[in-house]
Amino acid sequence: MLTIPRTVRLSFLLGVLALVAPALRAQGVITTIAGVDPTFTGSGQIATNVPIGYVNGVAVDTAGNVYFTDPLEHLVLRVAASDGTIAVVAGNGIAGYSGDGGPATEAAIASTDSPDQYTGVAAPVSLGGVVVDNSGDVFFGDGPYVREVTPDGNIATIAGGGAAVPGNGLGATQVSLGAVTGLALDGAGNLYFAENNRVLVMSLASGVLNIFAGNANNGFAGDGGPAGKATLSKPNGLTFDAQGNLYIADGDVINQPARIRKVTPQGIISTVAGGGTQAPANGLPPLNVNLGYASGVAVDSSGNLYVYAPFDAYLLKVSGNTTTL
Repeated sequence: MLTIPRTVRLSFLLGVLALVAPALRAQGVITTIAGVDPTFTGSGQIATNVPIGYVNGVAVDTAGNVYFTDPLEHLVLRVAASDGTIAVVAGNGIAGYSGDGGPATEAAIASTDSPDQYTGVAAPVSLGGVVVDNSGDVFFGDGPYVREVTPDGNIATIAGGGAAVPGNGLGATQVSLGAVTGLALDGAGNLYFAENNRVLVMSLASGVLNIFAGNANNGFAGDGGPAGKATLSKPNGLTFDAQGNLYIADGDVINQPARIRKVTPQGIISTVAGGGTQAPANGLPPLNVNLGYASGVAVDSSGNLYVYAPFDAYLLKVSGNTTTL
């Protein structure tokens, strides 16, 4: 078989471009000569048969359907509990920011997409956490925005996109946000999300934003006091237990070791796991453990805490004063 050297192929392509460029300039138009927009072709198929990219946030609705954000594919996806098929909830597969007011599957999401987010723990992600309320509304972090997909399939930006610094009593769309990571809903339907060393809370009824935890400085301080005056370091995953305590995966490794911090319904913050020096092992007190880069956190119906540290390949269970791998 004849093999054409790479230099010859390149010279040929440049020659073609040289021939057509004057004509294109004369017409003032742009023409695609190679490539197509990426399209996700897995909708309607069994989810375990479909290749996916990079899974970030994960949530489950009241029917048992599983939702997750895939920043590599620029999509929010859902796996049906009934038959295991996968479907696109939001995103057209192209990194961008568009589509508010229309079908979520035609919107561009993940406008802050960067290869760094898949290789470095300090890189902001283009798609963060996802959470679903009892009415079927899907909320997800889209770079510096929080976006909502309603049960009828339409998408809207409900937080971010403004110019103001986040503060108490402001409208959520009036403020400028950092990369939104973890999201959670409380029993009253308020939406909590992490960004820029803070956890903010938004009333879904009024659209008003307040600071729930973090003073916007990067560090570790404040245990035993009000969460709003505490210092956090790039908080990520969020979850509530049945008693209304909010758990925060806090700590970006580079500046601060990861910890799991708890904020009570009275607004008092404490550390319940992490910050230690010992590698995770069965039987260790949770405060003795080095959690590495703990990004995910969940609580079961019995109050057991689960911590996910992907870069160290750990999934830990914290029950009382004992850690289990």
